[in-house]
Amino acid sequence: MLPRIKAVLLATSLVLVLASALFGADRNPSPPAASRPGSMDCQSLGQPNPLSFVDPTVCVYGNLARVFVDSGVYIAPFAVLTTGQNLIVIGKNSNVQDSVIVDATNGNITLGEEAILAHGATVTGPATIGVDGVCPDPAAHHCPSFVGFNAVVNDSIVQKNAMVLHLARVDGGTITSGKFLEQGKWVSPRQGGGEDGRTGDVDQSLIDFMAAVVHVNEAFAAEYPVLVSHEGDDSVYGINFNPETEFNEHSVLPTLAGVATQDPDFRNRIIGPVTMTNSLAQLGPGGRLMGNQVSLRGDEGFPFTVGRILRMSDNFTMHALENEDDKMNPIILGSNGSYGTHSIVHGGGHQLTVTGNNFTLGERAVFFKSQMTGATSIVGNYSLVENSKYEKPIRVGNCTIVVENTISRLEWSDLVPGGCN
Repeated sequence: MLPRIKAVLLATSLVLVLASALFGADRNPSPPAASRPGSMDCQSLGQPNPLSFVDPTVCVYGNLARVFVDSGVYIAPFAVLTTGQNLIVIGKNSNVQDSVIVDATNGNITLGEEAILAHGATVTGPATIGVDGVCPDPAAHHCPSFVGFNAVVNDSIVQKNAMVLHLARVDGGTITSGKFLEQGKWVSPRQGGGEDGRTGDVDQSLIDFMAAVVHVNEAFAAEYPVLVSHEGDDSVYGINFNPETEFNEHSVLPTLAGVATQDPDFRNRIIGPVTMTNSLAQLGPGGRLMGNQVSLRGDEGFPFTVGRILRMSDNFTMHALENEDDKMNPIILGSNGSYGTHSIVHGGGHQLTVTGNNFTLGERAVFFKSQMTGATSIVGNYSLVENSKYEKPIRVGNCTIVVENTISRLEWSDLVPGGCN
């Protein structure tokens, strides 16, 4: 671990005074009410394993004693775990990312070792992820499994070394080892199809990708507790520092309207090198511009620059893949952007992720390592734009999958609330 380099942002006397006030002995270390989900039934999971880290905003409905967390686990902001009378087991070195829903009301859910539930994914029981199946190399260190952005796994099995890619869905089926379910595809007895024609083979590049995701989240499991030990309990609430890691060496504060800002009482999580045009006053507490349970995490890829927003709705997530080879994975969002409920902007691939001015991202839509620089572009509800580039204004309709500029239809569009018109 490199020495802490907080002087980068704390150089001015204003920020030094701010930090001193926030970390004073008289601060209440209990979770700020503004950072908790709103329901009175929501319970904090706390830190059930000293070798893992659960973000304090994680919400448990049901019996806390029915949740088991192994070592090396990271559970990210605003994940929701519901037990009913059943079990949720999260295996060693697994991760449950921002705004993921794990609902065991109808049956046990078990995540095996190195299971990945990416941002916004939904898993409803009974289900197993990465428990059985065959690894490509039994002697290899890694054998992860993966459920992608806003994907759904319901009453199903995702085996080891298997993947459900972004906005794909499995109902009552199995994704077998060595296979990935393509973006937007649907495996379900209801629609009469299994894996055939909907899956591809997990190659070495995808194995490496999953291993890298596991590695990053293992680092979060280890380094967020270090941040707490250095800066106190308040450092993992609200608007705050990122932990120092090998892929993000400097712990810095977000910048809002040109001011380095720290506010543990803020209802959302804004972490690390995130620069926003809006001021803190504009973002809260009324919630006119920014909803609740929003997660802007500059703790992996960075930097992020966000133009003035028109609306950032509940459970919006912004994140980026790990920086490698001294190359950053920046995200630049244009002015007057609108971001729907449970939508995701995610960077990666050593390339800019960019939107133009007046950009609209619909409900549960995903914008992933892409560029859409034309003004007034739209990505509709339950749609995906991945690894694509458009320089002129474009409208991507609801329930549309765009991968490398190739367009297809969300197969489970009939299940989308309100339809896809």
